[in-house]
Amino acid sequence: MKSLAKIIIIFPYRLRKFDYDRFEIECLQGHSDLIAHELIDVLHEKFTSAYHTQDNAKYIKRFSSLLAWRRDYLGEVYSCKTKPYVINFVPKSTFKELFVNIVLSNSSVYLIKYNNPGIPNHNNTVGFVSKLRTKWKFILRRGTLKWIIFSIKSIFTRYLSKLICRKNDYTLSVVNTNTNKKNTVSINSFDYSMFLRKRNSEKYSSKANDRIVYLDTGAPLFRTDSLLSGNRHPLSIELWYPSLTSFFDVLEKKTSKSVVIAAHPKHQYTKETSNYFGNRQIIHGQTPELVAHSSLVLVTNSTAVSYAVMGDIPILVLLSDELIADNNILLNESRHLSTILGCPSINISQFNIDFLNIFSIDKKKYQSYKAQYLSSRLDGKTNCEIIIDEIVNCK
Repeated sequence: MKSLAKIIIIFPYRLRKFDYDRFEIECLQGHSDLIAHELIDVLHEKFTSAYHTQDNAKYIKRFSSLLAWRRDYLGEVYSCKTKPYVINFVPKSTFKELFVNIVLSNSSVYLIKYNNPGIPNHNNTVGFVSKLRTKWKFILRRGTLKWIIFSIKSIFTRYLSKLICRKNDYTLSVVNTNTNKKNTVSINSFDYSMFLRKRNSEKYSSKANDRIVYLDTGAPLFRTDSLLSGNRHPLSIELWYPSLTSFFDVLEKKTSKSVVIAAHPKHQYTKETSNYFGNRQIIHGQTPELVAHSSLVLVTNSTAVSYAVMGDIPILVLLSDELIADNNILLNESRHLSTILGCPSINISQFNIDFLNIFSIDKKKYQSYKAQYLSSRLDGKTNCEIIIDEIVNCK
């Protein structure tokens, strides 16, 4: 009997039940001997406080030091009867991350990398001068010494990695722009692949749209990814949440529908912190189902907006006086999302109540968004099926 292929996931942050779902671990375990190495404790120890939950499943290994990880990792690779597959999520922004990539690069494995941004990047659509101007404004308004040092190190390590790390054996790309590029496999965004797996479940069967869903990012109340680089978030607790709850009040009165909060998977709200949303219902771990049954989705900039696009649900992008005054990266990304989807944006700090009428969608732009940012595939395969069929079983 042929032994199962070995798959090792190398992840630089905290693994949660959310990641178990979006990486399709259960499916991959059915076709391989899979294990995950979680490296947040040795790569980004200070960032652990940003996570309120973690997955304690047996497939996850955690480490006390990088050398302990290296020893365990190489032991696993050497013990494999066949060449293992490594799905690597570790970037090359710090020297510790570079060390991990060097170890992976020098080991006898098939290296697999996801190119899966999950949301449009405004930075990719503008020229060099515009990027430079945005960076300069960012430094003046929100840049810190820690951020400047982090950015310099990040640039240096990324360029250094090109000299000392080998290329990936496979790149899993949401949009395969070059079908002739060797070992580039066209794949779905994580959200779209989860949608493919769940769309026929009972939770999706109901067509009820009796609520409005706000896609929470956790900011500015909780620590976000900005903690890694040391930059300040453009929104403040004192201004954002009062404006947000006042806007919700008006919207609920205008539409006769309640606003519910789809919590970010990184965070866990308590009775005290739920007050920031005017004691509205906050639901954890059910974002796809919540969006599927909504009449309108509210967002600043979140990959979960994909669920609204997949369900052809109207979207409203939320801005504020603070965000507009900052006139920087988050504002650009939010406005870019509004333009690409053909959906309106609104300043929740000051708005015309007559604007809150029935919202519609631009079907052409939604369809274009699906093809460009969610999946270019037509066969309906999930990411797990693609990895097993087009990589593992092809060897």
